[in-house]
Amino acid sequence: MSPTKGSTISVTAMMSALRDVMAKEMSGPKRLNTVLTLLCEQLKMPSAVLYVMRPGDILENFLAIGRPVQLPTFVRLGEEIVGRVALDRKAVISSKGVNKTILVVPMVRGNQVLAVLGLLSRRKESFSTEIVEAVQNVAMILAECLAELTSSKTTKNLVSLSVSRTLEGTGMIQGFALGEVLLHRRLEINGPILTIHPDREIKRLNTSFSKVKRLIQRRLTHPSTPAEEKELFETYLMFLSDVEWKNKVESAIKTGLTAQAALQKVGDETLEKMRAVADPYLRERARDFQDLTARLMQALIPKSGKKKLIGNKILVADNLGAAELLDYDLKHIKGIVLEDGSQTTHVVIVARAYRIPLIGAVKEAVRQLEEGAPVAMDAVQGKIYLRPSDETLDTLKSYQQALRSMARLQAKNKDKPAQTKDGVDVSLMLNMGLSGAVDHLPPCDGIGLYRTELLFMTAKSLPDIRTQTEAYKRVLVQAKNKPVIFRTLDIGSDKVLPYFEQQGEENPAMGWRSIRMTLDRRALLRNQLRALLRATAGSTLRVMFPMITTVEEFIESKKTLEIELKNAILRKQKTPKEIIVGTMLEVPALIFQLDNLLPLVDFISIGTNDLAQFMFAADRTNTQINNRYDSLCPAFLRALNLIVEQCDAYHVKCSVCGEMASRPLEALTLLALGIRTLSMSPESVVAVKTAIRSLNLDKYRDYLMSQLNSKQSSLRNALSSYLRDHHVHLGEIS
Repeated sequence: MSPTKGSTISVTAMMSALRDVMAKEMSGPKRLNTVLTLLCEQLKMPSAVLYVMRPGDILENFLAIGRPVQLPTFVRLGEEIVGRVALDRKAVISSKGVNKTILVVPMVRGNQVLAVLGLLSRRKESFSTEIVEAVQNVAMILAECLAELTSSKTTKNLVSLSVSRTLEGTGMIQGFALGEVLLHRRLEINGPILTIHPDREIKRLNTSFSKVKRLIQRRLTHPSTPAEEKELFETYLMFLSDVEWKNKVESAIKTGLTAQAALQKVGDETLEKMRAVADPYLRERARDFQDLTARLMQALIPKSGKKKLIGNKILVADNLGAAELLDYDLKHIKGIVLEDGSQTTHVVIVARAYRIPLIGAVKEAVRQLEEGAPVAMDAVQGKIYLRPSDETLDTLKSYQQALRSMARLQAKNKDKPAQTKDGVDVSLMLNMGLSGAVDHLPPCDGIGLYRTELLFMTAKSLPDIRTQTEAYKRVLVQAKNKPVIFRTLDIGSDKVLPYFEQQGEENPAMGWRSIRMTLDRRALLRNQLRALLRATAGSTLRVMFPMITTVEEFIESKKTLEIELKNAILRKQKTPKEIIVGTMLEVPALIFQLDNLLPLVDFISIGTNDLAQFMFAADRTNTQINNRYDSLCPAFLRALNLIVEQCDAYHVKCSVCGEMASRPLEALTLLALGIRTLSMSPESVVAVKTAIRSLNLDKYRDYLMSQLNSKQSSLRNALSSYLRDHHVHLGEIS
């Protein structure tokens, strides 16, 4: 195949020549120049240029080979074809006029764009897929040469070594920490990039896949593995079972790359595609995919155990996989700082289980915090202090002491009833997903939301009735006779099943999802309801339908349950002694249908996450706007108050299972609106209970009602000030 008309290029010969160059002893600059020159000669290209990434999102014209071409010295990230390729990390072929074609390829190493390679020609070019792929392979070699060159002339951090600075982000796991900066460095290609033995490299790749799979299965079945880690490893197995992805890596090896080089190349390409999709769930899974790729790389390039550390460290990374975190000796990791801003990523879940303070959404944290520098972090306010002053240290130490006192107070309330100072009892329940996560329930009144979709999301194929039945039975056993409310399959939007074809919707959060999907694909719903009836035979089935928008949808859902119940009776199967049926209230339209809905339901559970998202027309996964509107806005609280009043009028139990219930201030406000059942994340129970036990609910309700017609965009400051003045424990440090 040929890149230009009338010329014949042998990719095999080019890769062989490159192997010879890489095997020779030479300096970094000479190797870089030699590889680039060889590329031009082999492809019969008259000109090549290398733009290197510089601080401040600038690309500099660093090296040009061949016939002189007038090009700008500096290009901004995202501008011109060079800047766009650096931003998008995708190769681009562009025709400039009648007689010029440009192939521009990003040079990526360790998930960072180091440079951009451009090949230019005065003639009309036709780059074949084979040639483009070969140039991408050479770009990996050039990236290694460039890394070798820059490592010998280490660029000093732009921040003066004596200057104190404050960086800001979002506190995701509260706490305070002092230590030295530890920059997270991913495992990079170690050893040769090119091979003449592709069969041997494919065998190495298969061995690494088998090794990682065995390790994951061992961790999954080990009784001491925390539930948070089990959820992560289930996701890994899903990726390892993707035959198409593994085949791409093998194809890259056959082009002449070693196993580790092929894994990094295909891994980077797949990662960029996953990050580019609109679906929030797939964007989250991109981090897990990156984490798994690192573990496969580690199996190819073995390293010894956990990273050995001395002293207290603050781990700093652009983003971090949960398994990458677990590779560290966590007794030395006192805090984590991430450029990534997602609160639902697995690393946040795992860090919370180990009680490590974490601050996310810190811009350019890796560049601004140099290795070994003293740093203090306040994950309550979301601030990082580089080389903190004595005054700052004293303040943070006093805050840290206050936090410890609060933890002791919460520990005292752990096993006490959730009852306000004026004698109002509150039911605290849990939001759960995977059965392994309920091995050790904190003191609670049951599971108020069991997310059945997580069983489907971690399976390789659609779970059959028997698999579902056994899973639901395990939950009931582990709940130890406490109530469990099973939410039927809530997929779509940010929850994607790997074995379902994606719809490609522009706005999946408001599209074909949840009950809309299962009513259209009725067999899905019927099989799940059949499994729930079997699992709860002889006991009580509590089932809740999600995303109900019209009364008709609820009637159809309930009718489907009744059909399955009749069929079970006809088959003379044992059935539940009691069935309690409710609905999530997440769509604002349902508020105005309550008069027709409430006579049909046994309970209502308000999903405040989606309800707020739809009421404010603000995507809760969009970091630009997800903090712009507050759930303590008077308008939103009035809507909740209307729902509670309607439920009270029909004597229908009303609960909340959204994120509002997990935060003490919001939880107390929900109680003041008349809600008496809150369902929350397990780690929130003790903090919310402590707040409840310090509250005079009757007085707080009077104050809240006096504020509901306020013109303020949020009552947060007013409500928290009132509660602090009345010595209510909100779990805050002031």
